Amino acid sequence: KQDLRYNKKVFAKNKADQERLDIENLLQRLRHWAEDAFNDYADDNPGVDIQDVAYDLADAAEHEFESDEWEELMWHFDGDLNDLKIYTAESMG
Repeated sequence: KQDLRYNKKVFAKNKADQERLDIENLLQRLRHWAEDAFNDYADDNPGVDIQDVAYDLADAAEHEFESDEWEELMWHFDGDLNDLKIYTAESMG
């Protein structure tokens, strides 16, 4: 019985991690974060051109993800942080 419960726990954790690390889910979360970051910044700084600050704001995205999630995003962009930041900045609107 203990083995069965343990196996169920391990299976559930693995399934949750697999879903959490799914690149489509991560990209969607990144897009949502970028939209929210843009909206927050625009609310605090009316009239600012987001293109002037979007790339710099994209730096903060890393802090919204677990390290393994960020690694998956980096892997998706072939380890190119610049491409990841550009994608994030472009997702801001």
